Amino acid sequence: MFQKIIICVPIVIKLSVIIVIIFYIYSAIGVELFTTLKPIEYNKTGLYGFSMCSTKYVQKNKIKDSTQCNYADFNSFLGSMLVLLQVCTAAGWSNIVFDYGYKFDSLLNSILFFNSFHFIAVFMLSLIGGIIWEVFTVVEKIMEDIQAVEEQQELLNSIEQQQQLLQSINFETNQNKYIDIVYTIAFLEKKNYNYLRRFSIQKKGEDDDSEESDESEESKESKEQLQFKYHLGIEREFKLQQQQTMLNKMTQNKNNQNNQNQCETPKDLFIKKKK
Repeated sequence: MFQKIIICVPIVIKLSVIIVIIFYIYSAIGVELFTTLKPIEYNKTGLYGFSMCSTKYVQKNKIKDSTQCNYADFNSFLGSMLVLLQVCTAAGWSNIVFDYGYKFDSLLNSILFFNSFHFIAVFMLSLIGGIIWEVFTVVEKIMEDIQAVEEQQELLNSIEQQQQLLQSINFETNQNKYIDIVYTIAFLEKKNYNYLRRFSIQKKGEDDDSEESDESEESKESKEQLQFKYHLGIEREFKLQQQQTMLNKMTQNKNNQNNQNQCETPKDLFIKKKK
């Protein structure tokens, strides 16, 4: 609401300048037409002029000039501005029209002067009210569009985060399967190699040596398997650490981007959407 009022203030000020100019022109014309200063002659016993005073006040002060009942007149520029303000607000302005028409024996001049001013003033006030209403409607529409853009951006961010999470899970699963397959193949190849070697030794008839060699080979095989598993485990942990580091960097970049988007004003987001 406060933002809407701030936007309307410059528009009201611009239109107020036009209203002030209209008041100034009509005040100057009114001072020329309806002044009661000497030596201007006018009818002092107008009933509409006395109607602005109470009967007791007229009898008590023995007022003979109806102009004395008026709190403002066209004898000065400020007084004429005050009379026009009364006409603009429609505060008993019909009495003013007939009073000055009777005083100067020219009802036509009075009607043309006051009615034209009243029409222009009402038109300008209605124009200001309509513009303010239109500004309120446009600002409300813009705020709704900005809110919709922010909601869409949040939805897109959540979808991107979910996609990145699914991709990281699939990548980690596939890599783990690949490591297990490589380890199994390597173990089977090593086992087949040891089996063929033992078989060739047995064929040569070296039974005693074959037993010792089997034990030594088994011990070597167990040691080599342990070393192989150890190296594979280190390699797997290193790759997992790389994946975790990559995910952390992606999350940090996304958070920075979200913070940057939040720092942007609704006006900038609305301009981006229009582009």
